[in-house]
Amino acid sequence: MRKSVMPAVVLAMLCGLPSAAPAAAADPAAIVEDLRGPPTEVAPLDYLASGTVIHLNAQNVIVIDFLRSCTREIISGGMVRVGALQSEVTDGRVERQKVSCDGGRRQVPATSESEGAAPNFAAPPRPRGQPGEGGVERTLYGRNPLFDLGGPGRLVLERMDQQGEKIELDITAGELLHGRFYDFAKEDRSLKRGGIYRATFGRRTIVFLIDPLAKSGATPLAGRLLRF
Repeated sequence: MRKSVMPAVVLAMLCGLPSAAPAAAADPAAIVEDLRGPPTEVAPLDYLASGTVIHLNAQNVIVIDFLRSCTREIISGGMVRVGALQSEVTDGRVERQKVSCDGGRRQVPATSESEGAAPNFAAPPRPRGQPGEGGVERTLYGRNPLFDLGGPGRLVLERMDQQGEKIELDITAGELLHGRFYDFAKEDRSLKRGGIYRATFGRRTIVFLIDPLAKSGATPLAGRLLRF
C-alpha cells in the first residue's frame, strides 16, 4: 500500500500557523489580566507568547499586560495578534496605557541614597548558579505581589533592609489561582513601601524592592508579578 506523504509546502504552512494557546511560562511577552464576555481561546492569568492570535467577539473585552514594554491594553472585539511589546488589533478597539513596571530587568542598587533608589545592602548567600547575587533583582510597583510559584509549596518572605518582618506561608493547591499563582491582593496581604525582601520558594530565591510609591490592591499585573 502506498503511504501518503504530506507535501513539504503544506507541512511548512501548518507548522507556521500562529498558536492561540497560552505561552509556556519560560519567556512570555504578556499576561492576560482580565477577560469579560464569552469564553475565548485564552483566560485570565494565561501567559501569551509573541505571535499568539486571539479572536474576540463584539461582547469580549480583554485586558493584556506586556511584561517588557509595561504597556497595558484594553481591547474590545476583533482579532488580536500579540507582539513582543504590544498587540496588533484588527476590527476592534484598543486603548493603551503605560503602567509602572521594571520590564523584568535586574535592578542595581544606587551607590547613594540621595540618588533616590534602593540603599546598598549585602545580599545573603544564595545557592550556587542562581542569578541576582549581590543586590535587588526586581522592583515591584504594587504592595500586593502576584507570585508565580508554579505549584503548591512553602513561600518565605524576609525583610532584608530591616530586621523582624518575616512571612511564612504553606500554600496549598486550593489557594493557587490558575494552578500556579498566589495573589497577595486576593488574600489581603501587603508589603511595606520601600522594603527590600528576599522571597524563597523551594530552592529558588528572588530579592526584590517594593517601590516607595507602590500602590495597594489589585494594581496592573506587569507591575506586581514576581515569577520564580
